[in-house]
Amino acid sequence: MPLPLPGKFPLVVALERQFRVIRDELDRLPRDAFVPWPVLGAYSAGWSVFPVHLRSWPDSLRVDFAANRRACPRLAEFVRDNPRIKTAAFSRIDPGCHIYRHTDLPVPGVIRSHLAVDVPGLAKLRVRDEVHEWSEGSGIVFDGCLEHEVANFGPAPRTVLLVDFALTDEERDEVARVAPMETPTWCEPAMC
Repeated sequence: MPLPLPGKFPLVVALERQFRVIRDELDRLPRDAFVPWPVLGAYSAGWSVFPVHLRSWPDSLRVDFAANRRACPRLAEFVRDNPRIKTAAFSRIDPGCHIYRHTDLPVPGVIRSHLAVDVPGLAKLRVRDEVHEWSEGSGIVFDGCLEHEVANFGPAPRTVLLVDFALTDEERDEVARVAPMETPTWCEPAMC
């Protein structure tokens, strides 16, 4: 099943235009600024996140959102200026990490994107029966309510900016064109 075309989503295009700024902010973060994703049974080892904005999160995820926004002021400004964004977080998986197959909880009218920020290679995303690779500086859009998983077979960490956002009517049409469903199930966080 092909993924929706990122160019059909103005918010993803805007993120791609901000890639250099986003990468610079990521590069300034100390490694220990990331926190392990608290749902330990969801992955093998080595998955950590740096949330800037989350609509919802597990109680066990302890994050100082204000400090994270100060550490990434341009990203925080982008999120603030785009109220359709429900989630914005760097998601890092170490070499050998496998985020097991799963489906996210449905939230009508919300879809997921990954902006490839630091992708040394050999990291893969499977959505249903198709495997996709990230290209640094480019976005991928997919319905997190479809079964998916992530693995890093490379020698270095893979970091994407995970952004969940509300769809416009035109964007819903693009999602339906690619993967028509009787009932849309676009959704949000499981944070992969």
